[in-house]
Amino acid sequence: MRHALFLSALLLLAPGCNDGGGSDDSPTPQGGSSPGGAASSGGTGGIAGVTPGTPATGLTFAAGDATSRYAIYVPSTYSGSPVGVVLALHGVEGSANPTSWFQVCVLYANEDRFIIVAPYGDTNDGGSGAWCQPFGRPILDHVRAKYNVDNARQYVAAISGGCYPAIWLALASGPPTYQNYCGDTVASGFQSDFAAVGFSAPAYTPSSPDYTSMQSKTAADLGFTPALWADYGQNSSDGPRAQALGTWGTARGYAPVTVVARPGEGHAPQSPFSFVRQMFDFFAANPK
Repeated sequence: MRHALFLSALLLLAPGCNDGGGSDDSPTPQGGSSPGGAASSGGTGGIAGVTPGTPATGLTFAAGDATSRYAIYVPSTYSGSPVGVVLALHGVEGSANPTSWFQVCVLYANEDRFIIVAPYGDTNDGGSGAWCQPFGRPILDHVRAKYNVDNARQYVAAISGGCYPAIWLALASGPPTYQNYCGDTVASGFQSDFAAVGFSAPAYTPSSPDYTSMQSKTAADLGFTPALWADYGQNSSDGPRAQALGTWGTARGYAPVTVVARPGEGHAPQSPFSFVRQMFDFFAANPK
């Protein structure tokens, strides 16, 4: 069941954002995030219209397809050396645009530590843009082809309704695809690629009816120990879902598994977004 969970408290201005518009350079997706056990993706060339240190929005992965839009931030310090990446999946912002969650990640939490990639959504899901995001994985592979991404430092940061695609992408080992709310066939099952997954104000857990076909592996199966973060507003109803995510991770040998209540907050994180920053600290402390 869809959750109409709005993040109005996150609606921010976007200082310094660059509306890339149109299409970026030719998509060059790679199949899988750790080819041949390489230490990094080896990507080069960058993405047209993206300047390190300046958020870029409105880029298009597949020319002419509005559902393939995304925003990206590349650290100002990027020099071609391997860098971590966070795939940020937004919640219900009233449109397909990931502006609020993307800005919180970039402006409050990142501190130039990671590339931040935020796919837009598809408002055919009822207007939210949170649940469909059919190009999340191809966009990440495109970024990996254009920047030298550290294979040991790949993460997902999902909020609210964005937890739906995040679970399919980063907690599932299979099936290879699923049908989303918009009827798209979406790539799934990349559990082995992500060193840690973070959920803020989760609207879904792997025990939700949406995931009856989902397969997953234990840390022993994966050959490394992923980490899992979940936070929820103390004054919201999100606590049981955050706890369920923690129980799921613990049962599969994830460590550390951290479930945190945000004191005095409701569903949406509040400025100065200290718990989102803690999620990013958690990522930085837990590579593969």
